[in-house]
Amino acid sequence: MRYFLLLIISVLLVSCGTTSNQDLASSEPYTPTYPKNYEASIKQYLKFALKDYDSMKGFEITKKPSIGTLNYGAFKRGPEGKNFENKVFYVCAMYNAKNSMGGYVGYKPYAFFFEGEEMVSSILVQEYSGTLGNWSCR
Repeated sequence: MRYFLLLIISVLLVSCGTTSNQDLASSEPYTPTYPKNYEASIKQYLKFALKDYDSMKGFEITKKPSIGTLNYGAFKRGPEGKNFENKVFYVCAMYNAKNSMGGYVGYKPYAFFFEGEEMVSSILVQEYSGTLGNWSCR
């Protein structure tokens, strides 16, 4: 019985003392990679996201890539292995396009978030409620 108890204690101590690669990586400062082809990535995304891509008018980058933070939520982890306050690059842009009814909706500002060359999220800035991170399109 004594050996069994020692074995259980040893296993618990060993499992408490190990660190994963994710823990080691999070102790070093994370620097996101600058998205070189951000405009092409955004336009490629919009080809699938818009109802009528060919109707898009006046696409304009209003803020070139800047570092901000993005909250991924309770279940998805970001590039830093955290759920909240992950450093990412974001780009702000405006455009006007047709909706499902065939009418133009007007110019609206959007933020597009990147991890390197991959766009990971986009949001209509007017719907931003302050819970998605620390960034600004102003």
